[in-house]
Parts: sequence; structure tokens; C-alpha cells
Amino acid sequence: MTRKSYAGKVTISRISPNNTIHIQIEDSKSGIIFVRAEMRPEDFGKALTGLSYQDCMFELYKIESVGKTREVKVEFVPFEDYHTADEVIEMLESFEVNGWEARKLISGIIINGRK
Repeated sequence: MTRKSYAGKVTISRISPNNTIHIQIEDSKSGIIFVRAEMRPEDFGKALTGLSYQDCMFELYKIESVGKTREVKVEFVPFEDYHTADEVIEMLESFEVNGWEARKLISGIIINGRK
């Protein structure tokens, strides 16, 4: 497995009602927060002072986009009649070139895409 290095930002906050520590990691290039972790303050304190491998719960988001440049463009797609969401997705395929993917809303309306 090849290792890659990425620039990013870390945010650490304390959430009062639960008394938990929240840690987020954001990829600087794509702007995606791809790790959200939560842990008890006492476990965070132990980790911070060098006692490794403390318990936490974490979620991963959109890791396939980490390290990619986020670009947004607007493309006009003409619609003459009403179409189902599946028909709209099929119509958009000709616009999804060079790594671009259309972003589709539940209503079938297209706002923009991402590369």
C-alpha cells in the first residue's frame, strides 16, 4: 500500500450537554470533512498526554474524494417536457465527461456538478 500525505485542518471542540470531545479532520484540497470522531474527555486527556490507543467512535465521509480538487461548474441542460428522475439521470450522462458528475436533487432538478 502506497502512503500519501495530504494537507488538512483539525478542529477539536467540547460539546457541553454530552460532555464529549469532538474531533474533525478536513482535507484542505477538497474542503471535505472526512473524519468525525467523538471521545470522552478523560480518554482525550490521556491521548493528549501520550497514553496511546484511547477509545473513540468515528465516522468516515466521502473518503474517495480526499485529495481531489473541488471544482464547481454550472451546465445548462434543456428540458422540453416533464421527465422522471431516472430519465433526467440518463439525459445527463452526455454532460458527465472528464471526471465530472452531476449532482442530482431528489426532485430531479440539477443544481451543479463536481469533478
